[in-house]
Amino acid sequence: PREDPDISAVLQDALTDEGIDLLLSANPVKIGRGDGDKEIEIEQHGKTHTLCCDEILVAVGRKPNIDALNLSATGIRVNSKGIVVDDSLRTSKPHIFAVGDCNGGPQFTHWAEYEARVATRNALYRGTSRRSMQTLPWVTFTDPEVARVGMTYDEACSNNRYSAIHEHTFPYSRLDRAVCQSDTSGMIKIVVDKSDRVLGAHIIGPGAGEALTEWVLAIEHRLPLRKIGNAIHVYPTLSRINRRVADEAFLVHGVSEWTNRLFARFKPDSRSQNHRSN
Repeated sequence: PREDPDISAVLQDALTDEGIDLLLSANPVKIGRGDGDKEIEIEQHGKTHTLCCDEILVAVGRKPNIDALNLSATGIRVNSKGIVVDDSLRTSKPHIFAVGDCNGGPQFTHWAEYEARVATRNALYRGTSRRSMQTLPWVTFTDPEVARVGMTYDEACSNNRYSAIHEHTFPYSRLDRAVCQSDTSGMIKIVVDKSDRVLGAHIIGPGAGEALTEWVLAIEHRLPLRKIGNAIHVYPTLSRINRRVADEAFLVHGVSEWTNRLFARFKPDSRSQNHRSN
């Protein structure tokens, strides 16, 4: 539910094609054992269904294991999510830092590593570095992979800081490397503002997580989309999809209407071509 709707739709179709039944908006209300099978009672759209299965996987998240630390004796503040920190990763005791899952933030290994770098700089060097959620990337390792960083189109449109929001897409079915390896399911979608600055990137397809890094850099350094398009991308690679979506955006917004009219004057006349061929 946190992903771009078009991206989610591609994944839903892929899972359905593999024979996976998706029970959306369903709430498990009871788990038990029937005639030798494990059973789950599901409430969905006001109706109750019973599912029989071999195994049940329960994924309800996790919470910090900090009770044994006796943090109240130190005066370090905690809440229901974990240890309370500011954006510099300092606790209520400025000389003590907390990073990773224990502070209640995003539970990603790469986010914990990022926070550790910020905390280390603040602990050992002058100045203050601050973490930024704006450039937090994540990947869902399904098949095909789902990767994202930054805002969706709807999120950007609802943010008063930005105007003239538009998005651009490019399918894997038109990417040469994906075609060659017969893995063309997926797409990339880029969200930009009126100055062509990248606000979000959403990818589903082979190598999506690898291609995402370039967009993290673009958002971090406030790069316009044309910078991605101007960079040389090795051919044929899956990450070349970044260059292709930038090219698509240029054709839509980068070429002026006057230029299009000028080149339209030199477009071959189909009638004259047919006459010559005859």
